[in-house]
Amino acid sequence: MTDLHDPAALWTVMPVGRCAQQAWEVLFEFVRVSDRQPMRCVLRFNGEGYGWEVIFYEQRALFCGLGGFLTRAAAVECACLHRDMWSHREE
Repeated sequence: MTDLHDPAALWTVMPVGRCAQQAWEVLFEFVRVSDRQPMRCVLRFNGEGYGWEVIFYEQRALFCGLGGFLTRAAAVECACLHRDMWSHREE
């Protein structure tokens, strides 16, 4: 076991890794029918422990986020369903 009071031990300690920057991509942008607000959908992968996340922004503010998707395809399908729900006027 390493003696932490030994000055030489300071040079053998491995530095803590930086958090990996989460990759995200803009899936699509659309105009919400109900109030004509511009919306943006972002897809982000949060690692294998959490999975994929879908984030919707209204103008530049966070509107809602849905997460925990095991596959990218499931996240994209959910995003498209929400876009279709918000971008079509019900008759």
